[in-house]
Amino acid sequence: MFNLPLYMQEACQPATMRLAANAKKASAYSKAASHFSIQQLIHGNMSEQKNQPVRGDIGMDQFEYRHICGVPSLVLHPSSPPEGIVVLYHGWGSTMESYKFFASLIANWNRTVIIPELPRHGERGSLDYKDAVTLQANFWPIVIQGVEEATEIVTELSHTNEAPITVIGHSTGGFIAGGTYARHHNVRSAVVINGSCAWVKFEELYREKLGFAPMEAKDIETLQSYDPFSFHQPSSDRRLLLLHCEKDSSVPIDSQRYFMQERSTQEDDQIRLIEFAGVDHQITLSMLQKIKEFLDTNH
Repeated sequence: MFNLPLYMQEACQPATMRLAANAKKASAYSKAASHFSIQQLIHGNMSEQKNQPVRGDIGMDQFEYRHICGVPSLVLHPSSPPEGIVVLYHGWGSTMESYKFFASLIANWNRTVIIPELPRHGERGSLDYKDAVTLQANFWPIVIQGVEEATEIVTELSHTNEAPITVIGHSTGGFIAGGTYARHHNVRSAVVINGSCAWVKFEELYREKLGFAPMEAKDIETLQSYDPFSFHQPSSDRRLLLLHCEKDSSVPIDSQRYFMQERSTQEDDQIRLIEFAGVDHQITLSMLQKIKEFLDTNH
């Protein structure tokens, strides 16, 4: 899955260059976007603008399309003053539009929700997501670019807001959520759904399963520089919730179990792994309940 030449060309180029390129590629959607402050975004104090709002699915105020730190995103405000902010990342082959219902649930739990579009997804481009070669060439570049962009978004939010920030992601978005939590201490909490917080271990197991050659030393070093496993430090005021389907065939649970074994202790109640038996790479109602309980106790 690890492809260093493409990785170096795409994922490791300066963020400002990528964001400038992304801005040029924005669709007609972006023509309706206007300048705004992060403070306005958080509290929803923006004046109405034509062609911008998209009505929520189940009684939310409205979705708003914005570029946040250059990243196309959907924003949804709760009906009352928010208790926190959730940055919500979709998975491989999905789009920010397809996560509207998920976002509306979280907004109903009194959070402002931001759904950034993943690189090479939605209006930022497309790939043959079911093709194995495409996956191997693009997975890590997309994850790492997503972490870098999420870090910029969290930094911007932190400058003008004191509300707790949570990052939630599923599958590829789960990798991004874990990576952002590990690298940015202004992220109060994170929920990783069917993702991994031990990237090098995940890659090793992936290659072993498919009979691929092991990673070269330089590839391991590059991946370690972003791997949450390398950065995790226990903290009394931060929480990490790992939700994983026991039968997950897309992102097997093994690397998350390894992360817990190596990085969690009996005294460390800041990390929790919950396994869901008999389910394969899905977001279940039980997971949503656990996320709700987690947010309620970490605000």
